[in-house]
Amino acid sequence: MRLGGFDRTILASEWKRRNVCADCVWLLRFEGEAPSLEELRAHVGRRLGGVPPLTAALRYPALRLGAARLVADPGFELDRHVLAVPPELDDEAGWLEFVSAELGRSIAGERPLWSLHLAAGRGEFALVLRHHHFLADGKSGFLALRTLLGDAVPEPAPLPLSRPAPLRPREARRLGTAAARWLRGPRPPRLRALNGPLGRGRRVASMAMPIAEVKALVAGAECFPNEIYLSLVAGALRRHLARRGVEVDRLAPLQIGTMVDVGGRRDRCRLGNHYSAVRVPLSAAAADPRRRTEAAKAAVAALHRGPEVEESRALTAAMDRAPAPLVHAVAWAMTTTRGTVNAIASHLAGSRGLSFRGRRPLRLCSWTYLPAGHSLGFVCQLTAAEMTVNVVADAELVPDLPALVADLESSRRQLLEAYDTGPNGG
Repeated sequence: MRLGGFDRTILASEWKRRNVCADCVWLLRFEGEAPSLEELRAHVGRRLGGVPPLTAALRYPALRLGAARLVADPGFELDRHVLAVPPELDDEAGWLEFVSAELGRSIAGERPLWSLHLAAGRGEFALVLRHHHFLADGKSGFLALRTLLGDAVPEPAPLPLSRPAPLRPREARRLGTAAARWLRGPRPPRLRALNGPLGRGRRVASMAMPIAEVKALVAGAECFPNEIYLSLVAGALRRHLARRGVEVDRLAPLQIGTMVDVGGRRDRCRLGNHYSAVRVPLSAAAADPRRRTEAAKAAVAALHRGPEVEESRALTAAMDRAPAPLVHAVAWAMTTTRGTVNAIASHLAGSRGLSFRGRRPLRLCSWTYLPAGHSLGFVCQLTAAEMTVNVVADAELVPDLPALVADLESSRRQLLEAYDTGPNGG
């Protein structure tokens, strides 16, 4: 199976990049007694045939001059993929420590390209899925999770074939124009606190808001949950940067990298990435949380009125058919350590239909990778019960991650007070 353009771009973005590990991690917490490792392996093994990319191996052509492919792996061994977390890590703090270690360990180009770890706790347990980002984005990764953990046993399926038509000269020119426009776009403020050479270590954390609070803020601000999330992050970054000695009151808008859905049906036989990257200006200069929220609303509205979303979608579509050297060049330029954005902020919605042996997760968290030169990444996970803001940070560039989580909590309190909502949303 030939990889799509955005999948190949993600692979290219970490090629020969020091300390860049383009992978994602999901943490699912369940109430009750944990299954045995053998039971989990048997459960997953009966469903793997329905998600053929997870039993495949990554292959590059000679000199990487063609598109990378997923091919059937005759040496696939489930026991190398479904494993146990060390037993001493038996609570949430230990599980976050394990996730931090996983995000700092490269898996590119080698087996396994994914792993599922079982973590037993006291009265609860967790499942930790880690996969390379080229295999799946947030929605595709959720589809893989739902298939692997669900009650239904899907029919086995082969890897799909894909032979896209070659890129025409006119399309190649459009791709070059879109890539150049991205590179000529607004430059982010040069901040050592957010942009610098990545180290090897990662740290993760999570903050949760009850869904009632989110709904109350959405109603009070007359906006969408994503804009509340951006305002929340802006307030936290304001405090974080001020603590690092940045004069935040005069700070130019930060440039935040986020994702837009390019459409297309999610297919468990293909998985892959269905998003494209865009930039959103985020104001951390405003001390008033209402002003930060209004700025977030205006930025999102301008994004959807302007050409960047459609150009980014066109760029991703063209990359599906671009030759490998061009994919590498675009990926290298867009993820330069000079930085085209200050931080990453993705947004995922829902856990509908996700269960394991009849149990729905108590909490679902996810973290993404840090591109070269970017020390902070945020992922917002919205479910029927809560909104979690999950943070991944470079351990060297952001040594004070607990303080940043406290900044998120402070930003949350400011928002609730500004819109006159109580601790439970009323």
